[in-house]
Amino acid sequence: MMILHKPDNKYQMESLNPYCDKKLSKLYYLNKNLNLIKMEFSALDLLWTKNVTREKGKAWAYDEYHIGDTFYLNFPLGNNRMGVTSAQKAKANELILLVQSIYNKTLGKPGTYLSHIVAPVDDEVEVDPVGSHPVKRLVTVVARDKVMIAKPTNLDFREPNRGWTCEIDLIKPKKDSGMIMTLDEKKILLWNLFRDKDLTIKTLINENQTSIIDPVVEAIEGEEKYRWIRHRYYERDPALIKAKKNEAKHHGPILCEACNFDFIKSYGIHGAEFMECHHRFPIAKHGKRTNTLEDLALVCSNCHRMLHRKNVHNDYYTVEQLKLLIHEISGITESQVIS
Repeated sequence: MMILHKPDNKYQMESLNPYCDKKLSKLYYLNKNLNLIKMEFSALDLLWTKNVTREKGKAWAYDEYHIGDTFYLNFPLGNNRMGVTSAQKAKANELILLVQSIYNKTLGKPGTYLSHIVAPVDDEVEVDPVGSHPVKRLVTVVARDKVMIAKPTNLDFREPNRGWTCEIDLIKPKKDSGMIMTLDEKKILLWNLFRDKDLTIKTLINENQTSIIDPVVEAIEGEEKYRWIRHRYYERDPALIKAKKNEAKHHGPILCEACNFDFIKSYGIHGAEFMECHHRFPIAKHGKRTNTLEDLALVCSNCHRMLHRKNVHNDYYTVEQLKLLIHEISGITESQVIS
């Protein structure tokens, strides 16, 4: 419960439960530099809010998207292309709180809910020629709970303009609450309402910003362009990758399962035990799943990129198909490869 005292005839905030406790604020500042080094999200990154809706509040907007999923966040075009300007406000890795009002009693008590915290994966804005909300920004879900979060009763969410990207500070304490909150305390409160988060997505987005992308892949628009990014994110299970490499070491040096490349032969000790891990079941097609060692393949960096590049049949090669392709080019027959 909110505890208030009134020194010097002014209400001051003493505590906001675990959400805005001053001790938490101190930890927040203490960890600020550490988070920047570790490239993990924190409340510091929560800069924006956006109201979203589906079927005029009769259904949840973006309900099908969960932590790690990428999707297009839509904006109306508006007068003088205001939607484009609004969509450009949030930069890559700046967090946006999605808020929506629900009027369908079958979904829960009518009211305002916090549904997702998302981050743009780059600074690009796209405009479709048709549609009521043609302006699009590709984002990834950083936080989302299983149950949508009812807004705190002591905060007023009416000031942010509907449909546009607005500063988080426009969410303000209700005038009759007597609350005085700093911007940082407000960020901490809203951030900690979400229990389920993946802070490491910040690293993924930063790598995407700085990595060299194949020009052909770069030319592909929409979600297809980001299948590689999403796939890389879900392939980062260190324990599973380590187990896969340990299994491979029992049979000798770790070789690429497609082309037999040996990093040690080319790079010496610097290449020891290095090999990338590839999902045999593409995330883009099959979604998130519990993987076993048989579901993964150890491949070199070149083969990994080729596995994530569509072929002339507008599909992706399996590891075995890519292996056959490599050997066909080398003049080795299919029966020799299988044997």
